[in-house]
Amino acid sequence: MTSQALNPKGPTGQRFHILAPWSHSIFTHAQDIQAAKDFLVWLMDPKQVAGWYDIAVSITRPICTCSTTRRCGRRNRAICRTAIRWRRRICPGWPAPISRQQGESVAKYVVVHMFAKACGGKSTKEVIADAAAQLKQIFKPA
Repeated sequence: MTSQALNPKGPTGQRFHILAPWSHSIFTHAQDIQAAKDFLVWLMDPKQVAGWYDIAVSITRPICTCSTTRRCGRRNRAICRTAIRWRRRICPGWPAPISRQQGESVAKYVVVHMFAKACGGKSTKEVIADAAAQLKQIFKPA
């Protein structure tokens, strides 16, 4: 999704937009954990974060509906307000629940490597078979 247009509807008439969740963390060994927490509270305050949305021209948008009432890119406010209705979290394998195996498939770049091999000249059937074999290994029952 480029956030510049609504995604097309699928065969069932549904559409969805993948919206990236933001997450911040603080290491337990940080020297000043409270200051780090205070900084994150300040950083994500609507007065601070609204500027990010505006500069990003709606490319960066939270999953929450607060973006429907705040600035959401000068050119794309209508797209932003509409797309939020069809939001889905970024998750390989969605709508399945998040799992360790999904994380492993992303960390090993299975799909990315599949496309890279295809672009490198391998046959489509071969690269799909390779990726399927890797995914079967990752997702096999423990």
